[in-house]
Amino acid sequence: MLVLLVLLAALTTVLLQVRDPGVAPAAVVDSEQQLALSAGRAVGVSASRNATDLRTATAIPASPEALLAGLATDRRWRGLAVLDGATRSLLAARGEAVPVHLVPTVLDQAAVLPTTDAGGRLTLVTALVLADNRILVATSRTRLPDVGVDADPDRAVLVTDATGRVLDTRGTPPPATDGATAELIGLAAAAAAGGQAGTVLGDPVAGWQTVVTHAPITVDGTGGGLGIGVVAVVRTPVTAGAEQDLGLLPGAVLLGLALLGFLLIRATLVRPVHRLRADALAVAGGDLDTDVALPRAREVRRVAVAVEHCRAVLRETGPKVAGDRPGLPAVAAVGLAATLVLGWSATLVLTVATGTAEVPDAVVTSLRNRAVAVTTTLRRGVNDGVADLAAVALLGAGKDPAALRPALENLVSTQTRYRSAYLVDASGAVSGVVGREPLREQAPVPAEAGVAQGDREGPVPVLYAHVPVAGGGSLVGEYDTLALTGLLDRAPGEVRVLDGRHRTILATGGYVAFERVEDDRLRTAAESARAGTPVAEVRGAGLVVSTKLSGGASSALDWVVVADQPVADLALAGSELRRNALTAALIGALAALFLFGWHFLVLVRPLNRIGAHADAIAGGDTSGVVYPQHQDQIGTIASCLEICRQALTGGAGRLGEVRRPRGAATEATELVAPVRVGQHPAEATELLTPVSAEQRPAERDRRGRGDAPGHREPPRQRPRAPQRDHAGEPDPPRRPDRAPHGARTESRERPPRRTAPERRDRSGQST
Repeated sequence: MLVLLVLLAALTTVLLQVRDPGVAPAAVVDSEQQLALSAGRAVGVSASRNATDLRTATAIPASPEALLAGLATDRRWRGLAVLDGATRSLLAARGEAVPVHLVPTVLDQAAVLPTTDAGGRLTLVTALVLADNRILVATSRTRLPDVGVDADPDRAVLVTDATGRVLDTRGTPPPATDGATAELIGLAAAAAAGGQAGTVLGDPVAGWQTVVTHAPITVDGTGGGLGIGVVAVVRTPVTAGAEQDLGLLPGAVLLGLALLGFLLIRATLVRPVHRLRADALAVAGGDLDTDVALPRAREVRRVAVAVEHCRAVLRETGPKVAGDRPGLPAVAAVGLAATLVLGWSATLVLTVATGTAEVPDAVVTSLRNRAVAVTTTLRRGVNDGVADLAAVALLGAGKDPAALRPALENLVSTQTRYRSAYLVDASGAVSGVVGREPLREQAPVPAEAGVAQGDREGPVPVLYAHVPVAGGGSLVGEYDTLALTGLLDRAPGEVRVLDGRHRTILATGGYVAFERVEDDRLRTAAESARAGTPVAEVRGAGLVVSTKLSGGASSALDWVVVADQPVADLALAGSELRRNALTAALIGALAALFLFGWHFLVLVRPLNRIGAHADAIAGGDTSGVVYPQHQDQIGTIASCLEICRQALTGGAGRLGEVRRPRGAATEATELVAPVRVGQHPAEATELLTPVSAEQRPAERDRRGRGDAPGHREPPRQRPRAPQRDHAGEPDPPRRPDRAPHGARTESRERPPRRTAPERRDRSGQST
């Protein structure tokens, strides 16, 4: 325990050292990296949706002109074209000119290619192989999601290609005269286009540092990345470099407490046990001239009093033990040592590990931007559901509702946001279900397209998009809550989506659907965001960020996204110091519990058990047997006390060499033939051959079968006639002698007994 506590003192000294290098906070770097990943993921999801929507549209057979006419109603598509798969000749076209030269020569299923239009804006070219060996090509413009950096002059989020050319931007890009920042952006753009995510840091200048993070843009189901990436740029103030050794004092105090506890336990428990063991061995070995030392520790003193009592009684000098003068109990000494270490842990927690670290404004802004980006992604995911159903309903206009089933099957199988899709007539009856069983109650849906939330509270919230179809009825798609929750993973901390009554609809952590939030920090933040004032500030021990889900069909839900990030989880110097202090305090508390538990279970309890026997022996009761529990010093004391107890009942001859067997344990075992009753020792059978340790198991087997080696059958004797006693009656049959262990006794007879010379009594009868 002393070595363990000394190591803990050294570890505390190291953990509580504050080394501030004077650079941008790690929390800012981590948050900017997550921001770039979220923005790249949003652009990639938008590109994936383009390919999925085209697949859904082509699921309903139609001529090239009819297909393009149906797609042209969606204003998202800027240009449309149908090409011959073999010759790449143009079969039909709508809208702006399509850059067909970008379509790959070998096209398996679908491909998404980035380009720019005449105005330099980012444009995505989506190519899809149709069933009749034709190729559908569509162009659409895309933008970065709103990540909350537009009003910040020190932040910007860019979409760049491999050469560093900026394709789209949010916020305030760095000026062209800033060559150092341009170089960092070029390095980050090349890495992002190659599919890598990471961070590039500039040199601190005048208390500011440029942090550039990058992430690739990938599209699911199209063979990987687009060759472009997202680059986030921020200028943040650096922290003032400082060095503090806050662990010297706690380490020194723990070292002193460890030495104090070591000396205390050694003086009250360890040394008395060693001295008592030596005295008990001396008395059990027959040395009755030396007095037994009586220590002050209560548990050890009880046993020492009994050993001294035995020594005095066996020496016949009378008990010499004076009045009991016990001192500090050993259990109290162990408890005091453990309490000192436990108190050190509690003091460390109260002085260093409490409170909240100061959060820089740059960290708050970064976390707010991440929450805004996640809210934008969720809004797009919900609104895109309505757009998907509208496209399917438009392509199926004028056709049998059953013809929509292939498009719905393709929609549910390719879009993870849906759990099921089906048709609902004017009365609310459901038909043509694709996917899982509907959770929505069978009731009519609103006549206009939009998004609605089910009123019934249950284990799973019901959220669905609805679009009217020609001829009456509506097309309904139920959202998968797990897929929508996955969109919230990029937000900081634990994220909750609350409705107008502060009920939990979605959450990244464990939650119960429709559970009302009772935390005042979150409720007030949600009300403020719903009123049009987003929140991003430190409240209590956490950083609370709230934004409203607004824009498009999702505005009807009246949802608010609330993120709660504990300050202790942020990569700040103060938070790291508090985590290290908690770690050291926890190790100290575990060491204190181990210190007390081990000494109590292994030393104090066995001593108390032996002390109960010792009190009885000192009181004159020698009927109880003392047995050791463990083969240690206390077990030796218990064995010696048992020897003394036997000596009190059987005399002093039970002490010393009398109890020790002669010979050595390594000597061979000899099998000796038995000597029969009445047989002269000289006539006994000769000694048998010694048996080694390796031969003993086999020898026992042979003896068990009755064929022990060296056994000799006695010679057969002729049975004599029964003798008659003085009354003329024959002698009763004699009981044959018992055969030695393992010998055969089937045909053995008792050898004749030696008799005294024949004598006659007065009547002439032989006796």
